[in-house]
Amino acid sequence: MNRPAFHLTPEKNWCNDPNGLIFWNGRYHAFYQHHPYGMAGGPMHWGHASSTDLAHWHTHPVAIAPCDLGVIFSGSAVEDVQNSAGFGKGAMIAMFTLHGENEAQGIAWSTDGEHFEFYEGNPVIPNPGIRDFRDPKAFYYAPGGHWCVVLAAGDRLHFYKSPDMKHWEKSGEFGPEGNLAGGVWECPDLFPVTDDKGQSHWVLLVSMGADGCSKGSRTQVFVGDFDGNRFVQTQKEEEVVWLDWGMDNYAGVSFSGLEPRTILSWMSNWLYADKTPTQDFRGQMTAPRALALTETPKGLRLSYRLPQAFLNNFSLEKPVEAGAIAECGLLRLAHQGDFEAALQNAQGEQFVFGVKDGVGYVDRTRSGKDIHPVFAQRLTCEVFRPESDWLIVLDANGVELFADEGRAAFTMLCFPETPYDRIQIQGRAQVFQRQYWG
Repeated sequence: MNRPAFHLTPEKNWCNDPNGLIFWNGRYHAFYQHHPYGMAGGPMHWGHASSTDLAHWHTHPVAIAPCDLGVIFSGSAVEDVQNSAGFGKGAMIAMFTLHGENEAQGIAWSTDGEHFEFYEGNPVIPNPGIRDFRDPKAFYYAPGGHWCVVLAAGDRLHFYKSPDMKHWEKSGEFGPEGNLAGGVWECPDLFPVTDDKGQSHWVLLVSMGADGCSKGSRTQVFVGDFDGNRFVQTQKEEEVVWLDWGMDNYAGVSFSGLEPRTILSWMSNWLYADKTPTQDFRGQMTAPRALALTETPKGLRLSYRLPQAFLNNFSLEKPVEAGAIAECGLLRLAHQGDFEAALQNAQGEQFVFGVKDGVGYVDRTRSGKDIHPVFAQRLTCEVFRPESDWLIVLDANGVELFADEGRAAFTMLCFPETPYDRIQIQGRAQVFQRQYWG
C-alpha cells in the first residue's frame, strides 16, 4: 500500500498514540508511541517528528528510549517558560508513563527539542496501588500559578498539581460518574475552548478502550469547568458524544503552546491496528484539526477546521470536471437536499458517504481490502445542519470527512487496490477540489 502524502507516519515499523505534541521554537513537534524494531507493538519508545506546516514531517532519531524503570508509554510535553523545574528557561519537559512492574509517571528534559535527559528523581508520581495509571497530560494553569496534570486511572481520571513539575500532590478525580461508554480510560486531555458567544469552557477528552458500545477504541468528549484542582462536568449528556464518529480516530491530544487548540489523533483502531496492510511502516496520524465550540439543539459540540498552516500546502479550489479527482487532496461537496457520493477506482471499489433525512453516514463495505470482521461497515451520525457542505481529506489509506459545519467528523481507514480517482454523486451536488502541492 502507498504511504500517505501529508499524514504523519514513521519511516519504519510501528507507531500508535501521539505523545508530547508541542509548538516549540517555531516548529510543530509530534512525539508518538513507537516500536523501532518491529511492525507490531513492542517495547515502547517515543518516536519524534517535526514540521513547519503540519503536512511535511521531518523524522528525528528516537527521543526517549526505555530505561531501568520501564518502557515509555504515552504522555505530553510542555515549555517551562519560567524555569520552574530548574532545567533551563524555555526547556522542553516531557512527562510520560514508566511502564515497568507497575505504572508510574516520570519526566525528562531537553534544551534542543531532540535530546532528552531523564530526571534523576523519577518517578515523580509513584503508582498509588492500581493497575491502570497512565498517560499524563501536563499543562500550566495560569490563574493558580502552578502546573497541572490529568491522567487515566482505570475507570476514572486523577488530577495532580505541582509548582515545579517534580513534586506533585493529588487534587481531584473525575468519573466514573458521567461516563456513558465502557472500556478502560486512556490518553486524557483537558483544555479551555471559547464558544461562539465568547464564553470559555473546559473540554475534556477521554479515549476509551474497545467495547460493545464504542465499536472499537474511540474518544469521548465532556464539557465542564476546571478550577485548577478538578474537573466538573456542567453539560450533562443523554448519549455518548464521540470526538469522531468513524472507526479510526483514537488517543487524540492537543498541541501545547498553540492556539487555536489543535489536535492530532492516531488514525487506527485497536481492533485491527496490527492487521493494516502497509509495507515498511504501520500506523499514521490524522490530519490536524483546530477546535471550536458551537451551540446545537443538544448543547455545545466541538467543531473542526483544518489549520491555515496545513491548508497552505494545497492549491486554490477548482471545480471537479467529469468526476475526476486527484489521488490525494481536499474535496468540498456543496449540495441541496439529500445526496450520496462514492469515491471510486477502476477496480469497482468505492467509499460511500452522504446525508439522508438529517443523518450523515459513511460506508466502507466495498472500499477495498477487508482486514477485520468489523472493518466493512456503515456508520451514522446526526447532523444539525444537513444542508451544510462536506469537506473530505483524501490520502493514501484513509478518508477523513467533516459535515455539519465541522461538528460531525468521520475518520476511516480504507485500503483500495488502486487509489480512488473518481467521484460519483446521486443528488444535486457540486464538488470542488484542492490538490496537494507535495
